[in-house]
Amino acid sequence: MKDVSDVDLAGMADMYEKTCRDNSGPAKVMSTMEPVDPSLCESIVSSSRGQLDLYRDAALRAVAGGQVGVLLLAGGQGTRLGVNYPKGMYDIGLPSGKTLYQIQVERILRVQELAKGLTGQEGQIPMYVMTSEHTKQPTLEFFKKHD
Repeated sequence: MKDVSDVDLAGMADMYEKTCRDNSGPAKVMSTMEPVDPSLCESIVSSSRGQLDLYRDAALRAVAGGQVGVLLLAGGQGTRLGVNYPKGMYDIGLPSGKTLYQIQVERILRVQELAKGLTGQEGQIPMYVMTSEHTKQPTLEFFKKHD
């Protein structure tokens, strides 16, 4: 309730008016937005093996070149899961006992390894974990404890 009551609704309405309703400024009216042209979209299902290899290599080269980062939105508490800590720390029942945080970090490390294998470069993917005030401290402690 406190968080909601702190929201400046008048200020938000003013920002909305300036960006969405006022056509005289640099922002455009939202109604002028159109979907991306289908010719610019690809799918794993509709792409050829050659296209997929091209995309994979481009992505791994970007990783090796330091052009990729990860933002993990992790502000949710695990109350609906029946726990009083962040969901990222939750053991989802895998035989390995790995948490969601561990799975995400291991995926990032694996992509870095794949990039090095392709390019020979040690690219690092910076990972930022966005928390809420309620999940910040437990998340910090979790990452410190698990290195």
